[in-house]
Amino acid sequence: MQDDQGLPRIWRRVPNPDFATQRNGAQKGEQLDGRSNVSPLFDMLGMTAVRGLPNFAAICERRQMSTGERLAPATWRSSSIEVDNRRGRGVLTIADLEYNLTWLYVPNQNRAELDPTTLLDVLRLTTNRHGVRLPSFEQFVALAEGLNRAGSDLLSPSSTFLLGDKPGRHEHLIVQIDAGRQELAELKLIEKRRRISDTPILLNCYVANSARLQGIDNRVLVDQLYIIEDEAALI
Repeated sequence: MQDDQGLPRIWRRVPNPDFATQRNGAQKGEQLDGRSNVSPLFDMLGMTAVRGLPNFAAICERRQMSTGERLAPATWRSSSIEVDNRRGRGVLTIADLEYNLTWLYVPNQNRAELDPTTLLDVLRLTTNRHGVRLPSFEQFVALAEGLNRAGSDLLSPSSTFLLGDKPGRHEHLIVQIDAGRQELAELKLIEKRRRISDTPILLNCYVANSARLQGIDNRVLVDQLYIIEDEAALI
Protein backbone atom coordinates (compact mmCIF):
# COMPACT_ATOMS: atom_id res chain seq x y z
CA MET A 1 0.00 0.00 0.00
CA GLN A 2 1.29 3.42 -0.93
CA ASP A 3 1.86 5.92 1.86
CA ASP A 4 0.99 9.51 1.05
CA GLN A 5 2.82 10.87 4.08
CA GLY A 6 6.00 12.89 3.58
CA LEU A 7 9.21 10.95 3.16
CA PRO A 8 10.94 10.09 6.44
CA ARG A 9 14.28 11.06 4.91
CA ILE A 10 14.26 14.25 2.92
CA TRP A 11 17.71 14.45 1.32
CA ARG A 12 19.44 11.09 1.47
CA ARG A 13 23.10 11.80 2.17
CA VAL A 14 25.10 9.24 0.23
CA PRO A 15 28.72 9.08 1.41
CA ASN A 16 30.87 9.65 -1.63
CA PRO A 17 34.40 11.05 -1.33
CA ASP A 18 34.51 11.68 -5.08
CA PHE A 19 32.22 14.67 -4.63
CA ALA A 20 34.80 17.07 -3.29
CA THR A 21 33.79 20.71 -3.56
CA GLN A 22 33.96 21.96 -7.14
CA ARG A 23 34.24 25.57 -8.16
CA ASN A 24 33.77 26.07 -11.88
CA GLY A 25 33.87 29.75 -12.75
CA ALA A 26 34.31 32.90 -10.76
CA GLN A 27 34.23 33.25 -7.01
CA LYS A 28 32.10 35.96 -5.47
CA GLY A 29 33.19 39.40 -6.48
CA GLU A 30 35.21 38.30 -9.51
CA GLN A 31 34.45 39.30 -13.09
CA LEU A 32 33.01 36.79 -15.53
CA ASP A 33 34.52 37.41 -18.96
CA GLY A 34 34.31 41.13 -18.28
CA ARG A 35 30.82 40.83 -16.78
CA SER A 36 29.86 41.22 -13.13
CA ASN A 37 28.06 38.36 -11.41
CA VAL A 38 25.77 40.79 -9.58
CA SER A 39 22.69 39.98 -11.67
CA PRO A 40 21.71 37.18 -14.08
CA LEU A 41 21.44 37.72 -17.82
CA PHE A 42 18.09 35.97 -17.79
CA ASP A 43 15.96 35.08 -14.77
CA MET A 44 14.62 31.54 -15.20
CA LEU A 45 13.46 31.20 -11.60
CA GLY A 46 10.03 32.64 -12.39
CA MET A 47 9.45 30.28 -15.31
CA THR A 48 6.86 27.61 -14.61
CA ALA A 49 6.58 24.06 -15.85
CA VAL A 50 4.63 23.41 -19.04
CA ARG A 51 1.12 21.98 -19.20
CA GLY A 52 1.32 19.88 -22.30
CA LEU A 53 4.49 18.78 -24.06
CA PRO A 54 7.41 21.19 -24.27
CA ASN A 55 8.88 22.06 -27.65
CA PHE A 56 11.79 19.62 -27.40
CA ALA A 57 13.45 20.65 -30.67
CA ALA A 58 13.35 24.41 -30.06
CA ILE A 59 14.50 24.14 -26.45
CA CYS A 60 17.45 21.91 -27.34
CA GLU A 61 18.55 24.24 -30.14
CA ARG A 62 19.50 26.76 -27.42
CA ARG A 63 18.87 29.84 -29.57
CA GLN A 64 16.17 31.54 -27.52
CA MET A 65 13.98 31.04 -24.49
CA SER A 66 10.41 29.84 -24.87
CA THR A 67 9.43 33.40 -23.92
CA GLY A 68 11.24 34.74 -27.00
CA GLU A 69 14.37 36.26 -25.41
CA ARG A 70 17.62 35.44 -27.13
CA LEU A 71 20.07 33.32 -25.20
CA ALA A 72 23.57 34.45 -24.28
CA PRO A 73 26.47 32.81 -26.14
CA ALA A 74 26.98 29.23 -24.97
CA THR A 75 30.69 29.99 -24.44
CA TRP A 76 29.74 32.16 -21.45
CA ARG A 77 28.16 29.23 -19.64
CA SER A 78 31.42 27.80 -18.29
CA SER A 79 31.90 30.83 -16.04
CA SER A 80 28.37 30.87 -14.64
CA ILE A 81 28.21 27.48 -12.91
CA GLU A 82 29.29 26.82 -9.32
CA VAL A 83 28.96 23.38 -7.71
CA ASP A 84 29.33 22.88 -3.97
CA ASN A 85 28.69 20.06 -1.50
CA ARG A 86 28.51 22.04 1.73
CA ARG A 87 25.07 20.57 2.54
CA GLY A 88 26.54 17.14 3.14
CA ARG A 89 28.27 14.30 1.39
CA GLY A 90 26.47 13.46 -1.81
CA VAL A 91 24.06 16.40 -1.50
CA LEU A 92 25.15 19.04 -4.00
CA THR A 93 24.13 22.65 -4.52
CA ILE A 94 24.53 24.03 -8.03
CA ALA A 95 24.35 27.79 -8.58
CA ASP A 96 23.66 28.99 -12.12
CA LEU A 97 24.52 32.68 -12.01
CA GLU A 98 23.52 33.28 -15.60
CA TYR A 99 19.91 32.14 -15.14
CA ASN A 100 19.37 32.90 -11.44
CA LEU A 101 18.76 29.27 -10.52
CA THR A 102 19.99 27.35 -7.50
CA TRP A 103 19.68 23.59 -7.69
CA LEU A 104 19.70 20.79 -5.15
CA TYR A 105 21.07 17.58 -6.59
CA VAL A 106 21.21 14.18 -4.88
CA PRO A 107 22.70 11.59 -7.24
CA ASN A 108 21.36 8.07 -6.81
CA GLN A 109 24.92 6.78 -6.57
CA ASN A 110 24.48 3.29 -5.26
CA ARG A 111 22.08 1.31 -7.42
CA ALA A 112 22.35 -1.59 -4.95
CA GLU A 113 21.17 0.61 -2.11
CA LEU A 114 18.48 -1.05 0.02
CA ASP A 115 16.27 2.04 -0.11
CA PRO A 116 16.86 3.65 -3.54
CA THR A 117 15.10 6.78 -4.73
CA THR A 118 12.14 6.10 -7.00
CA LEU A 119 9.90 8.32 -9.11
CA LEU A 120 7.19 8.24 -6.44
CA ASP A 121 9.70 9.25 -3.75
CA VAL A 122 10.52 12.42 -5.67
CA LEU A 123 6.89 13.16 -6.47
CA ARG A 124 5.86 12.83 -2.82
CA LEU A 125 8.76 14.92 -1.64
CA THR A 126 7.94 17.88 -3.86
CA THR A 127 4.27 17.59 -2.89
CA ASN A 128 4.99 17.70 0.84
CA ARG A 129 8.11 19.86 0.98
CA HIS A 130 8.10 23.64 0.69
CA GLY A 131 11.05 25.53 -0.73
CA VAL A 132 11.79 23.24 -3.69
CA ARG A 133 10.08 22.32 -6.93
CA LEU A 134 10.70 20.11 -9.92
CA PRO A 135 12.34 21.78 -12.92
CA SER A 136 10.78 22.18 -16.33
CA PHE A 137 12.39 20.53 -19.34
CA GLU A 138 13.69 23.95 -20.41
CA GLN A 139 15.34 24.57 -17.05
CA PHE A 140 16.83 21.07 -17.05
CA VAL A 141 18.34 21.58 -20.51
CA ALA A 142 19.85 24.90 -19.38
CA LEU A 143 21.51 23.15 -16.43
CA ALA A 144 22.79 20.24 -18.53
CA GLU A 145 24.27 22.68 -21.07
CA GLY A 146 25.91 24.75 -18.34
CA LEU A 147 27.49 21.78 -16.61
CA ASN A 148 28.79 20.46 -19.92
CA ARG A 149 30.32 23.83 -20.77
CA ALA A 150 31.90 23.95 -17.31
CA GLY A 151 33.55 20.58 -17.94
CA SER A 152 31.49 18.83 -15.27
CA ASP A 153 30.24 15.25 -15.58
CA LEU A 154 27.80 15.40 -12.66
CA LEU A 155 24.87 14.31 -14.82
CA SER A 156 26.15 10.86 -15.64
CA PRO A 157 24.97 8.68 -18.55
CA SER A 158 21.68 6.87 -17.88
CA SER A 159 20.76 9.31 -15.09
CA THR A 160 16.97 9.66 -14.92
CA PHE A 161 15.00 12.63 -13.56
CA LEU A 162 11.37 13.47 -12.85
CA LEU A 163 10.43 16.88 -14.26
CA GLY A 164 7.64 19.29 -13.41
CA ASP A 165 6.04 19.46 -16.86
CA LYS A 166 2.58 17.86 -17.11
CA PRO A 167 1.93 16.40 -20.60
CA GLY A 168 -1.66 15.54 -19.65
CA ARG A 169 -3.96 15.11 -16.69
CA HIS A 170 -2.15 13.13 -13.96
CA GLU A 171 0.79 12.65 -16.35
CA HIS A 172 4.45 13.32 -15.62
CA LEU A 173 7.47 13.98 -17.83
CA ILE A 174 10.64 11.99 -17.20
CA VAL A 175 14.01 12.65 -18.85
CA GLN A 176 16.96 10.30 -19.15
CA ILE A 177 20.47 11.06 -20.34
CA ASP A 178 21.00 8.60 -23.17
CA ALA A 179 23.98 6.28 -22.85
CA GLY A 180 23.39 4.21 -25.96
CA ARG A 181 21.68 1.51 -23.92
CA GLN A 182 18.15 0.18 -23.94
CA GLU A 183 15.50 2.75 -23.09
CA LEU A 184 13.29 2.44 -20.03
CA ALA A 185 10.86 -0.23 -21.19
CA GLU A 186 8.51 0.52 -18.27
CA LEU A 187 7.75 4.01 -19.58
CA LYS A 188 6.26 5.45 -22.78
CA LEU A 189 9.05 6.92 -24.91
CA ILE A 190 7.99 10.14 -26.68
CA GLU A 191 11.32 11.76 -27.62
CA LYS A 192 14.39 9.70 -28.49
CA ARG A 193 18.05 10.81 -28.50
CA ARG A 194 17.36 14.53 -28.75
CA ARG A 195 20.73 16.32 -28.73
CA ILE A 196 21.33 19.53 -26.80
CA SER A 197 22.96 21.88 -29.31
CA ASP A 198 26.77 22.10 -29.24
CA THR A 199 27.04 19.36 -26.61
CA PRO A 200 27.36 15.57 -26.78
CA ILE A 201 24.31 15.18 -24.52
CA LEU A 202 21.41 13.11 -25.89
CA LEU A 203 18.09 13.01 -24.05
CA ASN A 204 15.30 10.47 -23.98
CA CYS A 205 11.92 11.72 -22.74
CA TYR A 206 9.06 9.63 -21.37
CA VAL A 207 5.50 10.10 -20.14
CA ALA A 208 3.84 8.18 -17.33
CA ASN A 209 0.62 8.76 -15.43
CA SER A 210 0.37 8.57 -11.66
CA ALA A 211 -1.14 5.08 -11.69
CA ARG A 212 1.70 3.85 -13.88
CA LEU A 213 4.28 5.33 -11.51
CA GLN A 214 2.84 3.29 -8.67
CA GLY A 215 3.00 0.13 -10.75
CA ILE A 216 6.71 0.55 -11.57
CA ASP A 217 7.73 2.23 -8.31
CA ASN A 218 10.77 0.06 -7.54
CA ARG A 219 11.89 -0.55 -11.12
CA VAL A 220 12.87 2.95 -12.23
CA LEU A 221 15.46 4.60 -10.01
CA VAL A 222 16.07 8.33 -10.29
CA ASP A 223 18.43 11.04 -9.18
CA GLN A 224 16.86 13.81 -7.11
CA LEU A 225 17.05 17.21 -8.81
CA TYR A 226 15.15 20.25 -7.55
CA ILE A 227 15.12 24.01 -8.01
CA ILE A 228 15.51 25.75 -4.67
CA GLU A 229 12.91 28.50 -4.27
CA ASP A 230 13.44 29.23 -0.57
CA GLU A 231 16.67 28.10 1.08
CA ALA A 232 15.31 28.98 4.52
CA ALA A 233 12.65 26.30 4.11
CA LEU A 234 15.35 23.64 3.72
CA ILE A 235 16.97 24.27 7.10
